[in-house]
Amino acid sequence: MKLVNLLVKIGINAHFLFSVTPLGRAKKSDVVAPGKWEQLIFNLQEKYKSIPTKTDIVCELHHLRADAKINFIEPDCRLDTKNHVIILPNGEVFPCSLFTSTDKSLGNVKRKSLFEIWTNSPVWDFYAVKNDDPECKNCKLWGLCKGGCRGYSYLFAGSMKKKDPRCEKNRYPVCPSWKLNIKNLSLACATWKVMKR
Repeated sequence: MKLVNLLVKIGINAHFLFSVTPLGRAKKSDVVAPGKWEQLIFNLQEKYKSIPTKTDIVCELHHLRADAKINFIEPDCRLDTKNHVIILPNGEVFPCSLFTSTDKSLGNVKRKSLFEIWTNSPVWDFYAVKNDDPECKNCKLWGLCKGGCRGYSYLFAGSMKKKDPRCEKNRYPVCPSWKLNIKNLSLACATWKVMKR
């Protein structure tokens, strides 16, 4: 908690805490277990309650508890909404950051226009694959999570048809793009949306 004290002391506006995702040099073994991540968030909440500060504390979510008062009725996955684009320095185009270390590029803007890639890439067929894990279909939380994040399923299980490996009893995994402001408990699918500014 020394970092928290320092951030408050020097008047930092926002403290962002993102979990390790197994991309690039990060390994699967580097990923923090959901229970430990939840404890870290709880500890930060307790710390910030005890000190006067204007600092926003925004963190990535691993999961939500089954009794959370949030229901994701509409799909918010970037693979479905197609409202997010990532272009790497080498020109490769992806709809989600969880695939940037894979060979699942939609195309390369150095060879084709972004419009052509986005509207005509045959790799969209790969991204259209949905979870069909029998373990998920029989779960009481299926209506909330739909099998979790397909990116995590692909990175850990090699298939988007498998359940999200972050799944735990009475918790359901959520897209890493969901951010929580642990100071005021606002939740959104974009960091800026949970900021108080």
